[in-house]
Amino acid sequence: MADSKQKSLNNLLIKSILFALFSSITAIILIIFFWGSNTLTSYLKKDSSINSQLVFTSMQELMKKGTNSAELQNYVNKLNIFFPDRHVTLKTEDFQIIKDVEVIEENDHIKLAYPLKVEQSCLACHTDAKVGDLKGVIEYRYPIKDVFFSLQDVLLLLVIFAMTGFVIIFIMLFLSVHRLIAKPLMDLQGVMDKVSSHNDLQIIPTPSPVHELEGIRIAFNRMSEKLSKSFTEVVSAAETDTLTGLRNRRNFDRVIKRELIKTKENETHLALVMLDLNRFKPINDTYGHQVGDHALKHFAAILEKSFRKEDLIFRTGGDEFMLILPNISNQAASHVLDTLSKNLTCVPFKIDEEHQLYLSCSMGFAIYPLDGTDCDQLIETADQMMYVQKNKNHGEDSTES
Repeated sequence: MADSKQKSLNNLLIKSILFALFSSITAIILIIFFWGSNTLTSYLKKDSSINSQLVFTSMQELMKKGTNSAELQNYVNKLNIFFPDRHVTLKTEDFQIIKDVEVIEENDHIKLAYPLKVEQSCLACHTDAKVGDLKGVIEYRYPIKDVFFSLQDVLLLLVIFAMTGFVIIFIMLFLSVHRLIAKPLMDLQGVMDKVSSHNDLQIIPTPSPVHELEGIRIAFNRMSEKLSKSFTEVVSAAETDTLTGLRNRRNFDRVIKRELIKTKENETHLALVMLDLNRFKPINDTYGHQVGDHALKHFAAILEKSFRKEDLIFRTGGDEFMLILPNISNQAASHVLDTLSKNLTCVPFKIDEEHQLYLSCSMGFAIYPLDGTDCDQLIETADQMMYVQKNKNHGEDSTES
């Protein structure tokens, strides 16, 4: 079970990307507004300087033509009427002494103060002045409120577009990383969960475009295939009789359930056969267990040759064998068992160069569903028939020559 403190890869991925996006957006917003504010101020200062220079130049030309202060003030008033959003003030008295152009930022305006200095051409009228004397100041106010709000709107749109772009990038990045990393890891976890819970060894079929994850997939599939092969070998060994190579009782218990279900679904018949070698104990006692083992192998070989490919043969005990004959009738089952008896009498078991035995067995069988509808009923019926025959044939079992 996963630790409650552990975080999924998707959660970590989302948090990391969101943090990166938040940091980037915050930085972009700060940069945009800082840059925008400085850009706006610089632009307005430049624009104010140009406009005030034009005003000063035009006023200077008027003064060269002999225009007095009242006429200049009248000219300034006309400029203010013509450009109501800008305000020009001509101060020839009570003005602040400045040496150069000064820019002053106010709440909703930028004020630019332009000094009126006496030039050589001014001496014709201002005989008492010297070149460079300060005779007045032109104040030029430039509104920044509307321009600033317009720039704010532009910056807001830029931020919205940037955030939209980041969201799209985030979705694409998340989906890409999810497909390339998170999903292959979840597939691997799912397969491993199935293996651990159902003993079902599987492989991961879908290749990963990520080199490291593809290496993990290949290594896991290689391990799964080896484990599957080992598991198959272990199951086969656990369900195979080591002496004869036939299926054992454990295999019979598993297969009979499957075959009964299949027979019921197909509405056919199935024969359960029980065989028991006659006088097998005397063979062991007389000739030894090694000869007895060879006798069992000989009997198993004859069984495999006497029945159909679809028939299933099991060694369920020392000298006891069982067979499952799918899709067969009562009459056909009797015929197959008669064939087995003939084969036993035709093929002797050689003990050595001088001695041989003709093996025989007692048989009993039951037909599903005529003699029973489950495994226990069929075994009981076949067992009773086999022991009736065994008692009848007692003393006529194995023949030595």
